[in-house]
Amino acid sequence: MLKRSYYPVFLFFLVLSSCKNYLPGFDFESFDKTPVSELADAVKSENLKQIDFLIKSKKLPVDYLDPRFGHSLLMLSVTNNLEKSTSRLLELGANPNLKSRKLEDVEVNTAMFIACKDYLNRNDCKTDILNSLIKGCLLYTSDAA
Repeated sequence: MLKRSYYPVFLFFLVLSSCKNYLPGFDFESFDKTPVSELADAVKSENLKQIDFLIKSKKLPVDYLDPRFGHSLLMLSVTNNLEKSTSRLLELGANPNLKSRKLEDVEVNTAMFIACKDYLNRNDCKTDILNSLIKGCLLYTSDAA
C-alpha cells in the first residue's frame, strides 16, 4: 500500500501520462518491417538528406501505405507536425490527395483532412503545414495534367 505522502506524486504522474492521447495508425512504428521503414525513420527525425537519398537514389515509394492502418508517410508527418518532412515529401512527389485505405475500424483520410481534424486534439491548424499542402496540391495537379 502506498503511503499517503506518495499519493499526490502518484496522481501527478498518472495525470501527466494520460495527457498524450494515442492515435492508432499515426505512429511511425506502423512502418516497421516494411520496404520503407528506413524512410519512415528519416521522416520521423526530419533528416532531409536521408529522405532525398532514399527516394531519389534508392527509389523508395513516397506514397507507400502502411499495411496495418493504410496511412502514408505524408499523413504521419502532418499528424506529427513535422513541417520540414511534410514539405520535403511534397517536393519529392508525395500525393497530398492520396486517400488512406478503408479498413474496418479506421476512417478514410487525406493529409489535408488530417491537418485540421479535431480528433488529433490540436486546437489550431498548423498554417505552415497547410500552406505546404496547398502548394503540394497545386503542384501535384499541375504535374498530373
